[in-house]
Amino acid sequence: MSKFTETQKGRKLIFIDELPWFDTRSSKFIQGLEHFWNSWASARSDVVLIVCGSTTLWMINKLINNKGGLNNRITKKIKLLPFNPYTITNKYAKELRNKIGTFTSETATLKSVFLMVLTTYGVQSITHAIGLVQNEIVMNDLFATQANNHY
Repeated sequence: MSKFTETQKGRKLIFIDELPWFDTRSSKFIQGLEHFWNSWASARSDVVLIVCGSTTLWMINKLINNKGGLNNRITKKIKLLPFNPYTITNKYAKELRNKIGTFTSETATLKSVFLMVLTTYGVQSITHAIGLVQNEIVMNDLFATQANNHY
């Protein structure tokens, strides 16, 4: 996904998510990005380019250690670590119970309401989740191959 946004200060923000996917063998995308940046954008103080990608090795080899036209063009790096497993605090458990109560009364349902949580690595705070979370879906449930599915 790429996006061009005009910021409040008149700066142009160009955001490219998953940059490695743009760089196929025949695309010459990096050469095009080098040309765009060096021939036009780098001379402007109102252009900000933000790129990110989940393929760490590609980002290091093609951007951070770039010896071509993007050499020394990085001004800031942000290292994002994997997200921690989800924790339900006592306060949030109370909020969830209130939401379930509100839903039950507003809809006048006589049916049971079951809370299912979708998280990256699962719910960690079992103490506050007892009797509250009936089911959870984790990342592996969504992206596991059929060979890994155990149903």
